[in-house]
Amino acid sequence: MPHRRGCFIDKKSAFEKLDKPWFAGGTVSYASVTMPEFFLVENQERFEEGTSNYLSIPAVKTGLDWINALGMTNIQKRLFCLTDYLLKELQALQHNNGKKLIHVFGPANSEKRGSTIIMNFFDSNENKIDVSEIEQRANERNISIRIGCFCNPGIDEITNCITSEELSAFYSSRDDAKYDKIHFLGKMRGAIRVSPGLMTNYKDCESYLDFCRGFLQ
Repeated sequence: MPHRRGCFIDKKSAFEKLDKPWFAGGTVSYASVTMPEFFLVENQERFEEGTSNYLSIPAVKTGLDWINALGMTNIQKRLFCLTDYLLKELQALQHNNGKKLIHVFGPANSEKRGSTIIMNFFDSNENKIDVSEIEQRANERNISIRIGCFCNPGIDEITNCITSEELSAFYSSRDDAKYDKIHFLGKMRGAIRVSPGLMTNYKDCESYLDFCRGFLQ
């Protein structure tokens, strides 16, 4: 993807006076689809759209050459096997009372899906476990996952049954995102995403599955 480079300079005294009527990736703390509302982050990041890693640009050719040497067909087969294994094992995890630990979004098998797997965890009473708790415990085990809405707040609002009235009340009651939306709404937000990739192996999958088993009751 092509990028331009540049910089933005302004006086600190004028920063809060600048009105930015739109947002893009990496510039918001909260956003909604059901209601046309959003909160920009409070610092200079509100003007830094996108998440470009310019230091890695020289490595692009090396990476593409390596992928071509391996072959996309081989890569696809590998990711299919890893994803299929994870899907089967994750959906087989059950609490002592028979309730499922994990709900996987999207197809239940590897047909017609990529290697990205989005899920939520539930306790034995079928209460959703806070994604922040899962992220914290994963970090303690050096397991890399992503939590949140994954740049798709609309589907998250639908999945968690958050109404337009609730969202309107949240955004109209404050001028920034300092107050936690989950606490305000009384409803959980977000999900967990794992993304097997070219460097992932079965040992990595087993480490994640073992981590998941730690939530069984």
